[in-house]
Amino acid sequence: MHFLQAILIVLFLPSPMKAEVRLMFLSQKSTQGTPIQFESGGKFVHSAIFYQGQWLQAHPYYGVQLTSLNEVKKMGSESFLMTIQELPEPTEHEVAAFLGKKFDFNYSWTDETIYCSELLAKLLRIPPTPMIFDPQLWPPGYEKFNGLPGVSPDDLAQYFTEKGYTLIPVKK
Repeated sequence: MHFLQAILIVLFLPSPMKAEVRLMFLSQKSTQGTPIQFESGGKFVHSAIFYQGQWLQAHPYYGVQLTSLNEVKKMGSESFLMTIQELPEPTEHEVAAFLGKKFDFNYSWTDETIYCSELLAKLLRIPPTPMIFDPQLWPPGYEKFNGLPGVSPDDLAQYFTEKGYTLIPVKK
């Protein structure tokens, strides 16, 4: 009888929810209607991650914050969603370590200040790659950061696209 009870319990237990992470990538156009790029051939200027019913982002003015979808979408003219299956949502402890930090305009791979795609890469344990600041796209002075570790929104999108995940346009 114990064996039968065990089988019935297993059959009627709720199945565990699949882990997944949702990422938002945003592109932007200039006032002339041309795409804004942070790297040659790049498409995205911002990224955020869904966390406990809100969006976690590193905003240039407000720093790392939890906010609404509408607020995140203000960072771009087009939004794209990517759902990564079998990847657990960041923990409360991991998120708390970054909340309130200022935005990193030097794009360094430290935890003192943080930029949008660095935040996502660190939460998702994606290693940095050598950065390239194209002088045609960046103001003078950023070339001194060439070769330092970092991750752009385009790097993140490419990382997961190469693993078979798809970007889905989000309606305004």
